[in-house]
Parts: sequence; C-alpha cells; structure tokens
Amino acid sequence: MSVHLTNKSFRSVVVASGLLTEERLDEVQREFPDETTTPQNWSDKLIEQGDLTKWQAEKLMQGRHRGFQLGQFQLRSRLARGGMSTIYVAREKGSTTDCVLKVLPLKRVCEASYLPRFQREARIAAGLNHPHVIQVYGLHCESDGKADIHFIAMEYLEGDNLSELVRRDGPLSLRTAARVMIQAAKGLAYAHDAGLVHRDVKPGNFVLTTDNILKVLDLGLASANHPDEEDLTRKYDERVLGTADYLSPEQAVDSHKADARADIYALGCTLYFLLTGRPPFPDGSLAERILAHQTKQPVPIDRCRPDVTEEFRQIMDQMLLKDREQRIQSANEVAEQFSSWLEAVEGDLQFDQRPDSDTIEQMKQINPTSMARTRTDTDPFHSASSPGAHGDSALSGVYTREFESFLMQLDEESGFDTVIDSKSRKRQLKTMSELRDARRRYRRRGG
Repeated sequence: MSVHLTNKSFRSVVVASGLLTEERLDEVQREFPDETTTPQNWSDKLIEQGDLTKWQAEKLMQGRHRGFQLGQFQLRSRLARGGMSTIYVAREKGSTTDCVLKVLPLKRVCEASYLPRFQREARIAAGLNHPHVIQVYGLHCESDGKADIHFIAMEYLEGDNLSELVRRDGPLSLRTAARVMIQAAKGLAYAHDAGLVHRDVKPGNFVLTTDNILKVLDLGLASANHPDEEDLTRKYDERVLGTADYLSPEQAVDSHKADARADIYALGCTLYFLLTGRPPFPDGSLAERILAHQTKQPVPIDRCRPDVTEEFRQIMDQMLLKDREQRIQSANEVAEQFSSWLEAVEGDLQFDQRPDSDTIEQMKQINPTSMARTRTDTDPFHSASSPGAHGDSALSGVYTREFESFLMQLDEESGFDTVIDSKSRKRQLKTMSELRDARRRYRRRGG
C-alpha cells in the first residue's frame, strides 16, 4: 500500500507505534540538517543505527503504527505465516536478546482443538530442557481490546530448517546427514523418555543453527502417554495427524496408537529427503502417498546415492520397515548406530562430499513411481499394532474398507478427485483393490 508521508507525519507514525520516543527522534534529526531529507532517508538512517528493523520500517512507511507490541514484547519481524500460527521475532521489554513468538490466529481460537492443543504444546514443551529440543519459555495471553491473543514465547534460532537447507543447497553429504541424525535422534529420545511421541517428524521441524546444533521443533501434535493426560486429538475425533510424506503406516491407521517407533519411521523418511531432496513417495494425491507408505518400498537409497555404504543403508532400511515390531525400536539406538558408522569412516574424506551436479541430475531422472516395489516381504496387515494387542478390532489390520473410505475422503476434501486423470484414479483404485484382496487371502490362511 502506497502512502504519502511527510517528515512530520512519519515522525507521528513512529511515535504512535511506541517503537521510538520523541527524544530519540530529535537526536536523529540533528544528523539531517538538509531540509530536503525525506521520510525514506529517515527510515534508512533508523535501520542503519539499529533503531528499527527493516520489517518495522516497511510497516511505518505504509503509515501503520499498530501491531508492533504484544504485551511485554516488541515485534521485530515476521518469520512465517501459516494456517496454524504466525511466527514473529520479538524482544521482551528491557531485553537485548531476540526470542520467537508463535501466535495463534484469532480465527483458530474457537475452532475444534486448536486452542487446547496450543496450550498443551506450551505446557509440554516448557517442561523440556535438552540441547537438541527448542527451549520454550511459556504461554501468554494478551488482549488487543477486542479479543484475546494467545502466543508461545520460545528461543530464537539462527539457522535454517532442514527443508529450507536442502532446497537451497541440495542434498547433504553422508557425514553431515549422519551427524544430523544423531542430534535429531537424541532430541527425540529425550522427548520419548519424557513420555512424548512427536507425531510430526519431518525436515521442516528440525532447525540446524549456524553453529551446527540441531533442534527439534513443534510439539503441537505430540502425544503424551501419561495416564492423566487428556488426549485432545481423540476428544475432537482427529483421526490421522502428521504429514503425509513422513507418515508411518501405523500412524495413518490411528494416530492415537502411534508410539516412539512412528517417530523413527518419520525420521527415516526425513533422512531419505536429506540425501535425495525428496521424500520416499513424492508423487500422487494425499491418499495415494499415504497408501504408498502402507504398501510400497521407496527407490533404494543406493540407487539414488551411489556413495551410500552398505552399513549406512542398513540403518536407514531398518528405520523404514513397515512393521514397527521389526523396525529399530528406540531413537537412542538410531543415534548409537549412526555414531558407530561415523567412527568407522573417520578420516575418509569421500563422505564429506555432497552429490555433484551430475548425480543430482540423475536423481531427478529416476521415476519413483516406476521404481517403487509393492510390499510383499512381510505381513502387510500387522504394522498398526503389536501381535494380539487389539484382537479382531479394526486396528488389527492396516487396510480395511473403512481405511479405503478414509483415503477416498481425503481426495474429495482436497479437491484432488476433480482434477485427477482417469489413469491415475484407476491405478489408485487398483492398488486399493489388490490390497483388500490380499487381506482377504491372509485372513483365509488363518492370519
């Protein structure tokens, strides 16, 4: 929005914002003896001297003086905005250290479980203290005169999340990927030991700081296994939670039954992304990708990355096993196995190399759909639960008619069913039909 400001009106906007006092502006004005000085000159000077951030100055130049204060915090920039929250960099009054505010949008306050989950995230995360888990300071509620604004204050991390890092710089070297896995696994192990299951492990929920410290973020979907902890997601009938590209087979069936091993599967999918630049099953509708995690194997990692050693591949494959009973059983074990691998290759410089441009181009040419193998090596209906854990309930099998209906509903809700081509739809239905028929054969055999 273009607004014509004079020097006088710009000063009025700045003072009204509460960011600077009249006295401070008088000090700065002494450096502008020339009467031709413009509001833009003022803005540039205040940024240069550290009185304003670029984000603040842009808003002020638009004539906007509201929205810079939130309780005891001064907003300095906006990091991100999404449907679930808006993230700001801020400073508490009297402090010189930046922090991050995660603000719940007003429209979400009265929707389903958003506010209770938001409050629960703050309560859970504030009790955690680990070098590889983001530090949460507390939950706040402030009124803007019309409504209550709920937000979480947490530590500011200077760095990139793993999704941004790979998108910008390309796939990681094996040594860097292993170091990332060790730190991520240690952070998750700490959460697991505290009785939490993250349930939304993905590249975007890990930040690698400028000093190469990895932090686990976003416990908004975390499940607490304490007997007195109310399960908000069950209360509001939110059946499947998480991100489709990193969703374990058992979590897709019922998020409420997911345990720490679901996080390990998602961490394996995250590792696949770090090494290739894409998740294990990148193509198709939301329903097709969820189904692929149930029924197919991704392109072998050593096909995409020739530098992957047999030992490295075995660790990753064990993280990605469909049956959680066969998967690596703890995050601590993941950290230990990658630590052992690092010790074994210490000093070998080839593992410090990122893929060259030719290798990256070759990876792009690999068709994950044509390479993916239908899962036939293990019982395809047993990864949702431990043997006998749920008897003959719907959860005792990964695939049921109800689950098929759920997948179709996802396509309808996303609008994908209105644009999907007929061949893709037939392929999706054929996969579902084959899996249903296989389940019947399995039951007839007495499974």
